[in-house]
Amino acid sequence: MSKALNNIDLTAAQRREVTALLQHYLPDTEIWAYGSRVKFTAKPHSDLDMVAFAAKEQSQAVANLREAFEESYLPFRVDLFVWDEVPEGFHRNIEEARVVVQNMKKKDLPEGWKTVTVGEIAEVIGGGTPSSKVDEYWGGSIPWLTPKDLSGYDFRRVKSGKRNITASGLANSSARLLPKNTVLVTSRAPIGYVALADNEIATNQGFKSLILNDGYDPDFFYYLIKHNVPTLEAVSSGTTFKEISGKAFKQIKFNVPPLPEQKAIAHILGSLDDKIELNRRMNETLEALAQALFKSWFVDFDPVIDNALTAGNTIPDELKEKAAIRQGLGDKRKSLPNDIRRLFPSEFAYTEEMGWIPKRWRIQSLYEIATLINGAAYKNFDFTDESEALPIVKIAEIKNGISSQTKFTKTVLADKYRISDGDILFSWSGNPDTSIDTFIWAGGDAWLNQHIFKVLLKENHEKSLVYYQLRTLKTKFSEIAKNKQTTGLGHVTAQDMKNMYITRCPSAILSLFNNSADLLLDRYYSNLMDIKNQSKIRDALLYALLSGEIRLEQPEQILEDRS
Repeated sequence: MSKALNNIDLTAAQRREVTALLQHYLPDTEIWAYGSRVKFTAKPHSDLDMVAFAAKEQSQAVANLREAFEESYLPFRVDLFVWDEVPEGFHRNIEEARVVVQNMKKKDLPEGWKTVTVGEIAEVIGGGTPSSKVDEYWGGSIPWLTPKDLSGYDFRRVKSGKRNITASGLANSSARLLPKNTVLVTSRAPIGYVALADNEIATNQGFKSLILNDGYDPDFFYYLIKHNVPTLEAVSSGTTFKEISGKAFKQIKFNVPPLPEQKAIAHILGSLDDKIELNRRMNETLEALAQALFKSWFVDFDPVIDNALTAGNTIPDELKEKAAIRQGLGDKRKSLPNDIRRLFPSEFAYTEEMGWIPKRWRIQSLYEIATLINGAAYKNFDFTDESEALPIVKIAEIKNGISSQTKFTKTVLADKYRISDGDILFSWSGNPDTSIDTFIWAGGDAWLNQHIFKVLLKENHEKSLVYYQLRTLKTKFSEIAKNKQTTGLGHVTAQDMKNMYITRCPSAILSLFNNSADLLLDRYYSNLMDIKNQSKIRDALLYALLSGEIRLEQPEQILEDRS
């Protein structure tokens, strides 16, 4: 993003959009801004005045840029003039107060690099959706992807989405069977999710996917496109939601190195992503282990059922199905050491709030174990790109980390709204299936946005127990949110937390659980921090390598060492 735009009265998101449009349509042309937004006397909907030093042969590009500004989501009009067409008497007025937002000096490409359009180097493929009214189109063996399948998806390669289609469904829709290594790019709702097909796959119409020609490496283009999402957004259009057309995508220009350098760059970045993905998979395993232990002891009450079966005690009717499953396991259900199993009772007691729970255990509401701090609301004037600013954390940042879309602020609010590494966050509003969830924050100091609770543990409550309790209740939280759903969104309130009860076991059992769960959670958090640090290194290299700022002198040697 042009640093000069920091001297103009625009938000960070508006600066990104203006920069991307200028670089796409008039990349080598000097452009000035002037008027009220340069003088910082503008009102929210004041025009942005700009003048371009464009040649006559650039008239079509100027017209296209004006049209793109009109179709953009900027909340104000952009008046773009050509310098030679501005009356000379007005030149001095512009020169007295102007900011050079783009210099006309053309940067030479690194040796061996070339500028190509997407249409020159790839086939751009859309997708399609078979009719939902025809059952025989669905449930087949062909993986079928929608943008929703890539929401929160943290890996480079994808094998399938939530649904498959049949050969008949493929034949009776505009979907195409795409080969392995196709670069899958979402073209709407939202624009810019990117993944590589790990096998043959089809997509819905929310994709514009690239089948690259020989001489162009899919792994390299995965990173190139992921790094240039603002460019895709800048050339998109639409009133209800923005979408990039196949025609606009084909016209986007990229600077690309020779194939060996493409492969070497992708290898270096991919090696870092391999470590990141390994940590993510390790965390999936750690999470599954901890939740399995929690569910067994505190939700299904497996040790209590086992003791009741051994003692020949009566099993409540509501638990007989679970008891039958446990009994069918035979000796396998006796895997707990005797000294641990003896800590659990062999009988149940009835409660109005939760039904049958282990005898001598007690119940409490979720609201009793933690204080829930809702995040703050921020206005446009709170946002800034200054270096001392802290990120504002929404659900997107919790899921995907700090990104180019993240807003920053220097506004100082009460300490309760500030979050740090290791804090437990509960997203209570959004899509019931994908957004209502519990997380450990590992993105550094930040400010919390509304619709997310910071979970502050009350006295004598353990972090591991609370975290896994909230994670285990994800399904129930989603159901609550669905029951309040409007326009696709739902929510969970503090009152819901007061009405939701959990069991509280004796301290001896709790200590045993924490001994195991703390180790798993500590390792989980350590992996999160490794992911954060490796991502920073990758992102720094990403810009330097894709721009040619850092050159790989012997890419063939890098590739040879890899093999």
